[in-house]
Amino acid sequence: MAQKPTASGSSEKIEGVAADLATAEGVAALLDRAGEPDILVNNLGIFEPKPFGEITDADWHRFFDTNVLSGIRMSRHVLPMMRQRNWGRIVFISSESALNIPVEMIHYGMTKTAQLAISRGLAETTAGTNVTVNTVLAGPTDSEGVGTFVEQMAAARKVSLPSATPNYKATYTATMNTNRGAIVIDLLNSQATCTVNSFVHLAEAAFFNSTPCFRLSTSNGVYILQCGDPTGKGSGGPGYEFANENLTGATYPAGTLAMANVSGAANSNGSQFFLVYKNSSLPPDYTPFGKIVSGLNILQTVAKGGYGKPLSSGGGGAPKEKVEIESVTIKQT
Repeated sequence: MAQKPTASGSSEKIEGVAADLATAEGVAALLDRAGEPDILVNNLGIFEPKPFGEITDADWHRFFDTNVLSGIRMSRHVLPMMRQRNWGRIVFISSESALNIPVEMIHYGMTKTAQLAISRGLAETTAGTNVTVNTVLAGPTDSEGVGTFVEQMAAARKVSLPSATPNYKATYTATMNTNRGAIVIDLLNSQATCTVNSFVHLAEAAFFNSTPCFRLSTSNGVYILQCGDPTGKGSGGPGYEFANENLTGATYPAGTLAMANVSGAANSNGSQFFLVYKNSSLPPDYTPFGKIVSGLNILQTVAKGGYGKPLSSGGGGAPKEKVEIESVTIKQT
């Protein structure tokens, strides 16, 4: 408990209540101490990555009880009081995941969409009064919990080594399925066999699934969208590295797929790659291993949207038009 000074010099009590709001008993315990609040912020939430097939009935109930039913119970109690006073504010803290469901935690996305539906419905019931109900669709926040989540996701992406005997004669086509459409790429297996071998291995291991394209560059002769890092920060990889290939006379015209590597460190290829959406002036330090045959317009549209906060190194920044790789499928002929 603390004392909060007011403008008049008096003080008001600020109290904390220890209660589990995922239960009816916990909500009752809090409401017993809350009196008649003017403002209610429903901010309780949990999240965890889990494949859909592994989400149990108990998981679904736990997420719904915590993220959704807690806010329903609280709102059901305070809304009549607010209507009687003809003033009040109810805010649900949802997420962008309400609209862009993350495939690695569909149960979480479901609860965020439910919050949006409840808020919208309640807002209709208070139309014409001084009671408002709204939802905030927040984006990712660099909190301790999110940091741990990203580390767990990155760790979960560790894969075995690619085959030591790649198929030199195979022809591969990769289809990069994104939230903005499919990008089809002919892989240059005969020119960059080891690189293609690794890329195919990672794709078939679902390494790229649900990963963001985290860096867009739109100036200084570098026109690329960089992807392939599970952490979305430019520091992640598969836990192995391999040598450069196909660099003699390498150029980077629009439609090129090439490996990204650690700046100034030769043969530091891992999982990160970039897609060139406009002819770029780059030194021949990045292994070209594919040519876009369909979907280049998707990259060009994203580029027109620009990027937000610049990255701390490497230039460019996260594209304003978010791009997420949902999956990469490989066709061998």
